[in-house]
Amino acid sequence: MASLQERNGSFRVLFCYHSKLHTFAIGQVEKDEAENKAPQVDYLLKRLK
Repeated sequence: MASLQERNGSFRVLFCYHSKLHTFAIGQVEKDEAENKAPQVDYLLKRLK
C-alpha cells in the first residue's frame, strides 16, 4: 500500500515492492493532488503483480 510523506512543503510517495521500500518525489503540490497520487500508485502496483 502506498502512503504519503510531507517534508518541508514537498510530498513523496512511499511503497513496498518485492519487500523493499521505494520512494519517489511528487514535489511541492497541493495536498489534495498529492493525496490522489497514492491510490494511482496502488493501482499500478496491482497491475504489476
